[in-house]
Amino acid sequence: MDIELFLEKMFQVVLYMSIVPIGVGIYCWTYLSWPLRIFWLSLVVGLLISLIGDYLMAKHINNHVMFYVNTATDAVLMTAFFSAFMHSPFLQKFYQGLCVGLLFFMGWGIWTWGSSLNTALRLSSIESCVVISMALLVLTNQLRQSTAVSLRRQPVVYIVVGVLVLNLFTLLLNLFGSQLYTYSARLFNLFYDTLAPLSNLLSYIFTCIGFWQSRSRALPLG
Repeated sequence: MDIELFLEKMFQVVLYMSIVPIGVGIYCWTYLSWPLRIFWLSLVVGLLISLIGDYLMAKHINNHVMFYVNTATDAVLMTAFFSAFMHSPFLQKFYQGLCVGLLFFMGWGIWTWGSSLNTALRLSSIESCVVISMALLVLTNQLRQSTAVSLRRQPVVYIVVGVLVLNLFTLLLNLFGSQLYTYSARLFNLFYDTLAPLSNLLSYIFTCIGFWQSRSRALPLG
């Protein structure tokens, strides 16, 4: 097995490893707050999108549409998740409006630029920037409100760190990936199939810790 095939298989395996934090979330379900349940839903949706995308590929059907579906659903669910931790009504409305605007921009972008890898990377980069800004805002608020001891027990802190890691890697891949793809599709695949699994794996680890910490931070919701 050559390195390209190994990395491709590893990428697929890591994508399906989202079943682990999904399982941890189910185990801790009665302790999860509603925002954490929304985040759990985003994991389920992401897994379903991966399954559908692989099915389309197996049937030799173009699965580019799943890139856009993933970007759109992630924008909606991440906005709903982070908005719950924003104390300012103005910021909540701002990011909710920004999410709606992003969805319209995605439709315009696909219509204008066409459905291509560059379009998918461009729209994904914009969405990642929005998610990163929300994550930094919420994380900053958590750092201001919590002591060093209690901070380690805050589930949202681990979740947000995982989101930051994933989206920073995604942004890095998107920004340099398009240039690599133009230069060499092989190098792009190596670059993508190396960093993408790593970022996903780190995100899953932080998510599992966050869900597990909810057991000691929250009372059962029933």
